[in-house]
Amino acid sequence: LKDLAHKDDESIRFFVARNPSTPADTLKLLSHDSAKFAWRYVRGNVGLNPNAPDSVLESLAQDIEFEVRCSTAENLNLPIALLRMLAQDESFNVRAGVACNRNAPVELLKLLSSDECEYVRRHVANNPNAGADILESLSRDQSHTVRTAIAGNFHTPASALEKLFSNCQEIGNASRNRDTMVADLAKADFQVRAGS
Repeated sequence: LKDLAHKDDESIRFFVARNPSTPADTLKLLSHDSAKFAWRYVRGNVGLNPNAPDSVLESLAQDIEFEVRCSTAENLNLPIALLRMLAQDESFNVRAGVACNRNAPVELLKLLSSDECEYVRRHVANNPNAGADILESLSRDQSHTVRTAIAGNFHTPASALEKLFSNCQEIGNASRNRDTMVADLAKADFQVRAGS
């Protein structure tokens, strides 16, 4: 893998960067990869690599390219301090990366559950570690995609699901396509009940 990290072909370096068997010193080298066009993706794969050293992750969490910061935010081994920093990122994509990280602390999910961006809130709604209070709150979200995500989260408390389904008429009035939204909620309810 060390030898492959020096190949001219950026697609090879792309896959080496993602390989969990790649040694730490090679990941450090690839975290500075500057191949034209593909460079952000190579670095992004380093950011996703579960064996990337903390010092490399710290550097990538401050990368100029939001795509690299987003990939890094999704790394399950990212130190909490870096998750906190990335939860404040100017890019909604990066904040969404934190929101979908299964190891994000509940405090960050709570913060991100009130994010101005629907995309971020939807990722919080999908996160299995979002607490009952977060999911209850998001079940009243203005966005039907956030509410649909709540219905599909296996950890959503029954009380929040009951609110969603008892208020279908109210939710439908706020939605452009009530029939589609209700079908999505009903399908998610079936999956929740079947999965429990």
